[in-house]
Amino acid sequence: MWPISLREYASRSRRFLSIWLQIVFIENYNVAAQWYENDANIRRAIDFLNGPEMLAAGHSESLNRLHHELIHKDWFQTLPDFNAYVVRKGQALSDYTCDPMRWRRKCLVNIAKAGLFSSDRTIAEYDHDIWHLGNSSRTHVRLGA
Repeated sequence: MWPISLREYASRSRRFLSIWLQIVFIENYNVAAQWYENDANIRRAIDFLNGPEMLAAGHSESLNRLHHELIHKDWFQTLPDFNAYVVRKGQALSDYTCDPMRWRRKCLVNIAKAGLFSSDRTIAEYDHDIWHLGNSSRTHVRLGA
């Protein structure tokens, strides 16, 4: 466990936001098995990965490894969001069924607004907030120099 002083320092400094996020991640790292054990929907979905239907269609070693890692190493915190994802996916399918043209317009708007999540924006923010290299669009790193 990290010392509380480091946690406080990291949470108060934008520069060390990534450290704080790593602390939170490490503290929540081992809860995937609890999600699996306590939620029948999650357990059913994960067990499907190494069930007879999937094993007949897929590579058993890969499916078994995925099954194990979701339960014991949920690096991307998939399980806490699983039920919300199922609900939203159902809503998306319903929206498409009811009004395909409106659904397509929504998709196009989402694509158009995706720039907020682009790597260019992220790198520019890192440059501005952390690295202080100048305008990242004009900054070039020479490899091997």
